[in-house]
Amino acid sequence: VSIDVGGTLVVLKTPIGHGNALAIELDRARLEGALGTIAGDDTVFLAARSEISARRIAKDLRELADMA
Repeated sequence: VSIDVGGTLVVLKTPIGHGNALAIELDRARLEGALGTIAGDDTVFLAARSEISARRIAKDLRELADMA
């Protein structure tokens, strides 16, 4: 639904019930610069190593989701 960056966090909003599944797949993808995820029902927080990494990860995910 949306992807935003705040400092070293990438915040991904999903449809209700999809947060956990998305977090699992993001962890499995082992994205460069990603430290890990925390998931709620419709939100995923992805912790990045740096603000630059967070912005790059968000940009890459937006492109993959055709949100760019």
